[in-house]
Amino acid sequence: MERIRSDRGCRKRAPPAVVLFVVVLEYLAGTRAPVRADIPRTGCYQREGREPKVEAVIEEFRASVPGMMDKGGVPGAAIALVDDKGIVWTEGFGHTGGRRSPPVTPDTPFMVCGISKLITATAVMLGVQDGLLKLDEPIMTYLPDFKANSRYEDHPEQKITLRRLLNCTAGIPAETPLGNGFEPASTTSFEDHIQSLYGSWLVCPVGSSLFFSNASSDLAAYTLRVASGKLFKDYLKERLFTPLGMSNTTADRQEILDNSERAIGHMMGMSRVPAVHPALGAGGIYSTARDMARLLQLHINRGTLDGRTIVGQPLMETMHTPAGTVGTDPNVY
Repeated sequence: MERIRSDRGCRKRAPPAVVLFVVVLEYLAGTRAPVRADIPRTGCYQREGREPKVEAVIEEFRASVPGMMDKGGVPGAAIALVDDKGIVWTEGFGHTGGRRSPPVTPDTPFMVCGISKLITATAVMLGVQDGLLKLDEPIMTYLPDFKANSRYEDHPEQKITLRRLLNCTAGIPAETPLGNGFEPASTTSFEDHIQSLYGSWLVCPVGSSLFFSNASSDLAAYTLRVASGKLFKDYLKERLFTPLGMSNTTADRQEILDNSERAIGHMMGMSRVPAVHPALGAGGIYSTARDMARLLQLHINRGTLDGRTIVGQPLMETMHTPAGTVGTDPNVY
């Protein structure tokens, strides 16, 4: 049974050998920052029976978190350490916004940004498992009106597949014209966000190169939306979040906006980070440390959770198989 400990109950002294290891972590992040005593620590859970070395490393790292937050100007953070059996340690630090806002806990929803791509890819695999999609079928099978322009080949859209979209090897540009990362406050709908990509020019021949693309993940999410006949947010909830017990995870814009407990975004160079944006599949999903631990446990166990198979092992192995290798020449991909 999980046992919630107080801050005092979680604190233990680490042996000197482990301290050296954690000092290296702090060095990589920058010089050691002073620890602010006023940063709250909320909802600490630590699994019983851990190895002493593991416990020591966690305790020393845990003690360093407030100082690193203070140095980086981070108001709040939630951390979860996960293995194949579940959560080893989780805790919230700081506040959701300013000092007068609620404290962060392991159940505080954050926008998980690019980690949304992992959620989207897992959902697409469920679509394949459900018989709605095929990874190597041209997406024109599901989106017959989709077109792309290319300087390299004729009819490139006939070669674009879900596998290539999820591998970022389809040649799709980094962003869509509407509702992209450069206009995060856009009120464009997810559907219009995707439609604006139709007719875009590819950045390379299909299947030839890796090119990181938010638009690729969003196009994959939209393909699943059309093939399933359900809104992307609803498919995620029904086929992934609910079966995994991820009760505080959502891609529903209104649900996000109505949640007063969610973390408020902060980013250098921006006075205010919008709570929602159109790129649902690439970066617009909200989740918590505790919920993300469930998703990670699913991947660690190659598709099973709590003794149940959620995603078949062959599909999970496909997700975890490298699509290609990078050459030894750092200037050539």
